[in-house]
Amino acid sequence: MKRLAILIATQAVSAAACFCQTGIPLADVSAPGSPVRISGRVQLRISATTPIWYTYVRDASVKNVSSKDILLTIIRVVAYGSDAPGLDVTVDNDRFFDSNDLKSGGTEEMDRTPIRFGAPVTRGKALDESGANPNPSATDELIFVQFSDGSTWGDRKTGGQKLLVRTKTLRELKELGQVLDDKGEPGLKEELSHIELYQFPAIESLVYGCKSRTDPCLTNGVRGMLKEAERHEAEMKAISKPTELAPER
Repeated sequence: MKRLAILIATQAVSAAACFCQTGIPLADVSAPGSPVRISGRVQLRISATTPIWYTYVRDASVKNVSSKDILLTIIRVVAYGSDAPGLDVTVDNDRFFDSNDLKSGGTEEMDRTPIRFGAPVTRGKALDESGANPNPSATDELIFVQFSDGSTWGDRKTGGQKLLVRTKTLRELKELGQVLDDKGEPGLKEELSHIELYQFPAIESLVYGCKSRTDPCLTNGVRGMLKEAERHEAEMKAISKPTELAPER
């Protein structure tokens, strides 16, 4: 009977070790004067019974505490879960091509796309991460913001890289709009099949969102994105404000 009790206890511990979920509270370490407040947690799921052992999910909200609407946010999230490799990811959200500006005083959910990866492997064997991070922690940091009037806050170099992607995306969208005018949606689909979509995240998101749709999703999407881009450009030209930099630390 004693041996049976020990066996059952061992099996219970093994089962518990195979799957667990932990919520790690986020600490906002953004520079003073940050125009947004980020709160929430990072969820970590560990399942040693599947090829993908570790799954991180951002369960957080972003609140605009400034007096201006926001178009672009770039946020860095770093997390160290107990018994798991760490996470270091940058989350950027450019609203330039849609109508969902983050309004002054408004709140939105951070992208919850799961980040999954398997256990580190050495010589064909999975490494045991037990005790890797005895004190789980998670931080978020606002890196850059562009407001709807074109002014900015934060790291200008990082922001400039994202704004360059936007410029290239707008140029590509205008070309797609011309193809659409000349050849309709069939011509648009043909043109999209030759584009390396990873270069244009906003267009890539549209294409994947339209995959299972039977309505003129791509046509409406391209025209809608161009319309919103024109609106945002007009707003920026109407109100020109100087750039605000995050204070030195």
